Amino acid sequence: MSLLAVELNDAGLLLAQPGADGAPGLVGEESPGLAVLHEGRVHVGGDAVRRYRLAPLHAQNRFWQALSVDALPWSAGGIATAADLAHAHLSVVLAPAAQGDANELLVAVPPGYTREQLGLLVGIANECGVIVRGIVDAGLAACSTVAPALHMLHLDLQLHQAMATLLETSRGEGTLRRARYELMPGAGVFALRQAMAADIATAFVRETRFDPLHQAATEQKLHDLLPAWLQALATQDEIDAEIEFGATTHRIPVTRPQLAAAVETLCDDILRLVQAARPPGVMLHVCFSPRVTAIPGLVARLATLRDCVMVELPQGAAAIGALRAANAIVRPAGAIALV
Repeated sequence: MSLLAVELNDAGLLLAQPGADGAPGLVGEESPGLAVLHEGRVHVGGDAVRRYRLAPLHAQNRFWQALSVDALPWSAGGIATAADLAHAHLSVVLAPAAQGDANELLVAVPPGYTREQLGLLVGIANECGVIVRGIVDAGLAACSTVAPALHMLHLDLQLHQAMATLLETSRGEGTLRRARYELMPGAGVFALRQAMAADIATAFVRETRFDPLHQAATEQKLHDLLPAWLQALATQDEIDAEIEFGATTHRIPVTRPQLAAAVETLCDDILRLVQAARPPGVMLHVCFSPRVTAIPGLVARLATLRDCVMVELPQGAAAIGALRAANAIVRPAGAIALV
């Protein structure tokens, strides 16, 4: 059996497959769940990210979260529904493995999908030229990659919501199971980045009179540059943020505390989510994704919670964990069930 695994998080889908030594690793780039109809063509994933602010009226960013066959407000190139967009996007994500012999797929899904949506997902994936052999809760798969604990909480960010999944290890069997989950709408990657971009834009106006949000092209530049600025601020307290406009390069200092303040309210929501999901009176291992790490100040806030051990997961932990635990996930093609 030659398996692939996809981590289905619309903040960035990730593909994993076994390497030459049999150990699973990531393949290709992270692919956000965005789609844009631009210049007569539908762009998805990374291509859509680079065009998203240029054609906002023809952009879609909820087709994975609200997976359905409902019609889109526009159609092009055979794409007319949210399911069509999901199919186009998943085809792009699977493309790096298309030349190999892997034709069976495990899907690590976030909590919240209905039975009907999971059935639609299996159909979409099968239409991409692979056979779905198993579906597993993403938090369960991700946390299976680190040292076990009696009580674990998987914390991750989707595009439009934060999710906390409580996992418990049975003392007798040693089996890790999902006990419950909590979702926090409005506290996802999209809102967090919008808040930071707005704060940076305000600083540009205040210090240089240049407003990067005034034109679509410079707004797109701001959002294109933001991930690199966040990566730099992970190891530095202050950086110079630069945006070129015409013949002029506008430059301002941006600090980590500044952006932490910009997302403080949203981080408060995420902390409340963790508190709502955790069981009282127990030691809890909080296992969080790199998406959580990338938000300035968020991990530091989480570290203040009592009786919590912070555990950072590697990128793509859900996809990698699914492959490692394939024997417990794979089902006959006609009897797929959420593990």
